[in-house]
Amino acid sequence: MMRRNGKTGAREWRSLKAETDNSGYSVFESECRFRHERFAEHTLRLTGVFLILAASLQWFRPAALISGSAVQTSLGLTALFGATGLALYFFASRGFRRMIRVDLGDRRIRTARVDSRNRTRPTRQFALGEIESVYIKRGDTAHAPARLELRLRGGNECVPVLTGDRAELEELHALLCRDVRHAMDCSLRRVNPGATASGAPTRARPDRRARLSSAQG
Repeated sequence: MMRRNGKTGAREWRSLKAETDNSGYSVFESECRFRHERFAEHTLRLTGVFLILAASLQWFRPAALISGSAVQTSLGLTALFGATGLALYFFASRGFRRMIRVDLGDRRIRTARVDSRNRTRPTRQFALGEIESVYIKRGDTAHAPARLELRLRGGNECVPVLTGDRAELEELHALLCRDVRHAMDCSLRRVNPGATASGAPTRARPDRRARLSSAQG
């Protein structure tokens, strides 16, 4: 749930899960929304393992049966089963859930995929100052989740970040916008210490990590 100005939000997040630490915060798509994807991931992984084992076990046949054209057939089946099994296993391990990691220490955002075993696979990273805008898109259908996306400076590239309940994404959107503005202010202070873009003195900002606490999905 969110904390704004030291006050806890009225409701907990359901479609998202948040975690905080000393250097920033991470937000995950809630695992309960991906039951079918999780089942498909387990099925693909087990199928891949079975095919890899089948590629090896066929060589344990009696030596009398492995001769002549049978050797060529076995080699072909080994390559086919092994390659297919590895492809299925690695496809299943790529993860179906998204996550975003905001590091306030080095002012960077990292995106990743998360699999059913909660292992992350990094996909992108960029500085907060590279972000031009943060916005929310409606789902393609009435019951589809909304999407939080980023647009980077110097181009029209849009980076999908998370999907979830629109109200929850709006809370995260507000927090990200504040962090992006803060990163830009810090960059300006390095160029012109003690002043913002308008020349007005800067004021200390409250710690943003205090506004976000863990929310169980």
